[in-house]
Amino acid sequence: MSDTASMPSTAAARPPGAANFRSIRRFYVLAWYGLGMFAGTRVALLPMVELNLDRALQLCLGLLATLLVLTDAKLVGRPLPHTSAWLIWWAWPIAVPACLLSRRGLRGLLTLLLHGTGFLVTTLVGALIVRWSFGLAVV
Repeated sequence: MSDTASMPSTAAARPPGAANFRSIRRFYVLAWYGLGMFAGTRVALLPMVELNLDRALQLCLGLLATLLVLTDAKLVGRPLPHTSAWLIWWAWPIAVPACLLSRRGLRGLLTLLLHGTGFLVTTLVGALIVRWSFGLAVV
Protein backbone atom coordinates (compact mmCIF):
# COMPACT_ATOMS: atom_id res chain seq x y z
CA MET A 1 0.00 0.00 0.00
CA SER A 2 1.13 3.50 -0.65
CA ASP A 3 1.51 6.15 2.00
CA THR A 4 -0.93 8.48 0.24
CA ALA A 5 -3.77 5.97 0.65
CA SER A 6 -3.51 6.16 4.44
CA MET A 7 -3.58 9.97 4.51
CA PRO A 8 -6.99 11.60 4.94
CA SER A 9 -8.26 13.48 1.94
CA THR A 10 -8.45 17.25 2.26
CA ALA A 11 -11.76 17.15 0.39
CA ALA A 12 -13.21 15.02 3.18
CA ALA A 13 -12.23 17.65 5.75
CA ARG A 14 -14.13 20.39 3.91
CA PRO A 15 -17.81 20.94 4.60
CA PRO A 16 -20.28 19.86 1.92
CA GLY A 17 -20.75 22.53 -0.73
CA ALA A 18 -17.40 24.20 -0.03
CA ALA A 19 -16.93 25.10 -3.69
CA ASN A 20 -20.29 26.84 -3.64
CA PHE A 21 -19.34 28.75 -0.48
CA ARG A 22 -16.08 29.83 -2.14
CA SER A 23 -17.91 31.24 -5.16
CA ILE A 24 -20.40 33.01 -2.92
CA ARG A 25 -17.57 34.48 -0.83
CA ARG A 26 -15.81 35.61 -4.02
CA PHE A 27 -18.99 37.39 -5.12
CA TYR A 28 -19.26 39.14 -1.73
CA VAL A 29 -15.62 40.26 -1.91
CA LEU A 30 -16.14 41.67 -5.41
CA ALA A 31 -19.28 43.46 -4.19
CA TRP A 32 -17.24 44.83 -1.25
CA TYR A 33 -14.68 46.36 -3.63
CA GLY A 34 -17.42 47.56 -5.99
CA LEU A 35 -19.05 49.33 -3.06
CA GLY A 36 -15.68 50.89 -2.27
CA MET A 37 -15.41 52.20 -5.83
CA PHE A 38 -18.96 53.58 -5.57
CA ALA A 39 -18.17 55.26 -2.23
CA GLY A 40 -15.08 56.89 -3.75
CA THR A 41 -17.11 58.14 -6.69
CA ARG A 42 -19.71 59.61 -4.36
CA VAL A 43 -17.10 61.38 -2.24
CA ALA A 44 -15.36 62.77 -5.33
CA LEU A 45 -18.53 64.26 -6.79
CA LEU A 46 -20.05 65.71 -3.60
CA PRO A 47 -17.27 65.89 -1.01
CA MET A 48 -18.88 68.12 1.62
CA VAL A 49 -22.52 67.09 1.33
CA GLU A 50 -24.16 64.64 3.71
CA LEU A 51 -26.63 62.47 1.80
CA ASN A 52 -29.02 59.66 2.66
CA LEU A 53 -26.88 57.67 0.24
CA ASP A 54 -24.13 57.70 2.87
CA ARG A 55 -26.42 55.90 5.32
CA ALA A 56 -27.32 53.37 2.64
CA LEU A 57 -23.62 52.77 1.93
CA GLN A 58 -22.96 52.17 5.63
CA LEU A 59 -25.84 49.71 5.84
CA CYS A 60 -24.61 47.89 2.73
CA LEU A 61 -21.07 47.71 4.11
CA GLY A 62 -22.37 46.17 7.33
CA LEU A 63 -24.53 43.71 5.40
CA LEU A 64 -21.66 42.64 3.13
CA ALA A 65 -19.27 42.27 6.07
CA THR A 66 -21.83 40.13 7.89
CA LEU A 67 -22.46 37.95 4.85
CA LEU A 68 -18.73 37.54 4.33
CA VAL A 69 -18.20 36.42 7.93
CA LEU A 70 -21.13 33.99 7.86
CA THR A 71 -20.02 32.47 4.54
CA ASP A 72 -16.40 32.25 5.65
CA ALA A 73 -17.41 30.51 8.88
CA LYS A 74 -19.35 27.93 6.87
CA LEU A 75 -16.38 27.48 4.56
CA VAL A 76 -14.03 26.88 7.48
CA GLY A 77 -16.47 24.30 8.84
CA ARG A 78 -17.34 26.18 12.02
CA PRO A 79 -20.61 27.96 11.17
CA LEU A 80 -22.03 30.65 13.39
CA PRO A 81 -25.54 30.34 14.80
CA HIS A 82 -28.17 31.82 12.49
CA THR A 83 -29.55 33.99 15.27
CA SER A 84 -26.21 35.81 15.62
CA ALA A 85 -26.42 37.32 12.12
CA TRP A 86 -28.42 40.35 13.22
CA LEU A 87 -26.00 41.03 16.09
CA ILE A 88 -23.01 40.83 13.76
CA TRP A 89 -24.74 43.20 11.34
CA TRP A 90 -25.67 45.65 14.09
CA ALA A 91 -22.17 45.79 15.61
CA TRP A 92 -20.13 44.82 12.56
CA PRO A 93 -17.04 47.01 13.18
CA ILE A 94 -16.46 45.07 16.42
CA ALA A 95 -18.16 41.76 15.65
CA VAL A 96 -16.48 41.02 12.32
CA PRO A 97 -12.91 41.08 13.70
CA ALA A 98 -14.06 39.09 16.75
CA CYS A 99 -15.71 36.43 14.57
CA LEU A 100 -12.72 36.19 12.26
CA LEU A 101 -10.38 35.89 15.22
CA SER A 102 -12.48 33.13 16.76
CA ARG A 103 -12.85 31.20 13.48
CA ARG A 104 -9.47 31.69 11.78
CA GLY A 105 -7.14 33.08 14.43
CA LEU A 106 -4.55 35.70 13.53
CA ARG A 107 -4.81 34.70 9.86
CA GLY A 108 -8.40 36.01 9.89
CA LEU A 109 -7.31 39.36 11.29
CA LEU A 110 -4.56 39.62 8.69
CA THR A 111 -7.10 38.88 5.96
CA LEU A 112 -9.41 41.55 7.38
CA LEU A 113 -6.55 44.06 7.47
CA LEU A 114 -5.60 43.34 3.86
CA HIS A 115 -9.19 43.60 2.60
CA GLY A 116 -9.75 46.78 4.63
CA THR A 117 -6.65 48.30 3.06
CA GLY A 118 -7.82 47.14 -0.36
CA PHE A 119 -11.20 48.78 0.26
CA LEU A 120 -9.56 52.11 1.11
CA VAL A 121 -7.29 51.91 -1.94
CA THR A 122 -10.29 51.09 -4.15
CA THR A 123 -12.19 54.05 -2.70
CA LEU A 124 -9.24 56.35 -3.36
CA VAL A 125 -8.83 55.05 -6.92
CA GLY A 126 -12.54 55.59 -7.59
CA ALA A 127 -12.34 59.16 -6.30
CA LEU A 128 -9.22 59.95 -8.33
CA ILE A 129 -10.67 58.52 -11.54
CA VAL A 130 -13.81 60.62 -11.19
CA ARG A 131 -11.92 63.78 -10.27
CA TRP A 132 -9.53 63.44 -13.21
CA SER A 133 -12.23 62.49 -15.70
CA PHE A 134 -14.30 65.58 -14.85
CA GLY A 135 -11.22 67.81 -14.78
CA LEU A 136 -11.68 68.69 -11.13
CA ALA A 137 -8.75 69.61 -8.93
CA VAL A 138 -7.38 66.66 -7.01
CA VAL A 139 -7.21 67.74 -3.38
